[in-house]
Amino acid sequence: MDHVKQREKCAYRYEKARAVFSGLIEAYANTFFLLIAITYFSAGKTAQAFIATGGALGLMLSPLAVHLARVVRQPVNRFIAHMHLLAAVVLLLSMLQANLFCYTLSGLIALIVSNMCIPLTTQFYQQNYSESRRGTLFSATSTIRVGFTALSTWLFGWLLDVWPHSYQIIIAGTSVAYAVSALCFLRSPGEPLPQNNLSVALPFSSLSLLVRDKKFVWLIVVWMFMGSGNLMMIPLRIKYVVEPQYSIQLSNSQTALVVGVIPAATIFLTTWLWGRLFDVMNFFLLRAVLNALYALHLLIYFGSTTLSSLVIGSILFGLATSGGAIAWSLWVTKIAPAEKVADYMSVHTFMTGIRSFLAPSLAVSATAYVSMNTLVGISLGLIGISTLLLGPELKSIRRRRPAQPLNTQISE
Repeated sequence: MDHVKQREKCAYRYEKARAVFSGLIEAYANTFFLLIAITYFSAGKTAQAFIATGGALGLMLSPLAVHLARVVRQPVNRFIAHMHLLAAVVLLLSMLQANLFCYTLSGLIALIVSNMCIPLTTQFYQQNYSESRRGTLFSATSTIRVGFTALSTWLFGWLLDVWPHSYQIIIAGTSVAYAVSALCFLRSPGEPLPQNNLSVALPFSSLSLLVRDKKFVWLIVVWMFMGSGNLMMIPLRIKYVVEPQYSIQLSNSQTALVVGVIPAATIFLTTWLWGRLFDVMNFFLLRAVLNALYALHLLIYFGSTTLSSLVIGSILFGLATSGGAIAWSLWVTKIAPAEKVADYMSVHTFMTGIRSFLAPSLAVSATAYVSMNTLVGISLGLIGISTLLLGPELKSIRRRRPAQPLNTQISE
C-alpha cells in the first residue's frame, strides 16, 4: 500500500510541474500557431487550412501510438517522453529556416506526435493514480494547466504587440515546454502496456466496434454532428477578428484576450461546476445544454462587431468548452462495459480526429466562397441536428462508473 501511495505521490508531483508547461503548449497550439502564420508569414488559404487541422491527424493516429508502445514494450511514460522530445526538436529546427513551409510542417509534427499520445497519457493516469483519487488529482492539474494557458496566451499576445518578430521566442518557448514535459514523464513511474496479440497485430482493431455496437454507432453520429459544427468555427474565431474583410481588426493583444485568455479563464473558473453536473445530471440533457451554449456563442460572437459582444461570446464559448471537455472525456463510461472503456474511447478519439481534420480546413477554405453568416448558419444547423438526435435518450440514463478523464486539447 505504501508503494502505491509513493507512486501516486511521485506521479502527481511531476504532473503538477508538467501542467505549467502544458499550458504554454496549449497557448501555442490553440491560438498562436495560426495567428503567427497569418500575421508574420502571410499564410494563404491552403496553409491556413493545413494549420487549422492542428493535431487532428495525431488523434487519428493515436491507435498507432498505442500499437508502437506495445511493440517496443517501453513503459508508457518513457514512450510519451520520447514523443515529446521529438516535438521539441522539430520546433527548434524550424527556427533555422524562417519560412512558411518549415514553420507549418514543424508545428504540425509537434501537435501530431503529442496528440498521438493521448490514450497513453490516460493509461499513465490509470497506472499511477488510485481510482478513489484519480478524478480529484486530474482536476487539480487540469486547473493549473488552464490557468497557465490563459497566462501564456496573454504574455504571447503582449510580446507580439511590443516586440517585432518575437514569434521566434514563442516557438522557442514552446519547444522548451515540450522538453520539460518529456523530462517530467521520464522522472515519473510507469509500466508497459499489457500485451495483447490481437492489438499488436492489428493496431486499429478497436474500430470493429463501429459495426458491432449499434447504440455506440448512433452516439458517435450524434457527436459527429455536434463536433463538426463546433470545430469548423474555431479557426474562424481568429480570422473573424484579424482579417480586414470582417471590419474588426483587433490588435494582437486584443485577439489574444478574446480568443485565448477569456475562454481559458472561464474554463479555469467553471470546470469544477461541470464536473459536479456530470455526476448528478442526465448526461443527454447535459449534452443538450452544452449544445445550446455553443449555439448561443455563435450567434453573439459572429453577430456583432463590438468588443463587448466578442467578450460575451468568448465567455459563452469558454463555458461550453469547459463542460464539453468533461463530456468528451467521460461519456463512453456511461455506455461501455467497464473492461472495454479504453477500446470505446480509442474509437471516439479516432472519429474526433477525422472531424477535427476535415471540419476546420473545409471551413477555412470555404471563407473564400461564402460569407461568414452562411458558415455560422451551417454550424448552427449541425448543432441543431445533434440536439434533435438526443431527444429519444433524454429520459434514459445510466450512472457513470468511476473512470479517468482524458486530458485533451480538443473537446469536441
